[in-house]
This record gives sequence, structure tokens and C-alpha cells, in this order.
Amino acid sequence: YHRNELVKMTIALPTWKKHHPQFFRADEDDVTSAIMAICQIIRCKQVATGSYEVAAKFVDVYEDDLIGLKSFIEHEAERLGSV
Repeated sequence: YHRNELVKMTIALPTWKKHHPQFFRADEDDVTSAIMAICQIIRCKQVATGSYEVAAKFVDVYEDDLIGLKSFIEHEAERLGSV
């Protein structure tokens, strides 16, 4: 990846959907549901293991997904004692 490149990202976070402001659709569950977003690459560097560390920011994501993701992160931080 190169700096400023746009990529479509699918993020799988089990149970994040519990924090989504909308009800589940019949074909969804809170374990396998993923967030899809268009992201802009901020940084990409190779690390010692030969894999890459990538930093990206959301540039286009459904507002309800973003609300659910923020709520999930806050809940997890509180659960882990980080807040």
C-alpha cells in the first residue's frame, strides 16, 4: 500500500453489532457481521517479521456502523479497565 491510497476495508469484530443503533436483519448475527469502509492509507511499513504495519483512516463508512464501532470500542475499553 502507498500513502494516500484508498482501499476498501472489511473489519470483522465479533460482537460489535450488539452496539449498532439498528436492529439486526434476518440474515445477520452479532458474531459474523463485519464493517465495510473506504479507508485512506496513512502509513505502511514493513516490520521485523516481514509482515506490514498499516495505519488507515475512515473516509467513507455508514454513520450507523461508525456509531456502533465507537460504542463497541468504549464498551471494550471499560471492560478491560482502560477508561
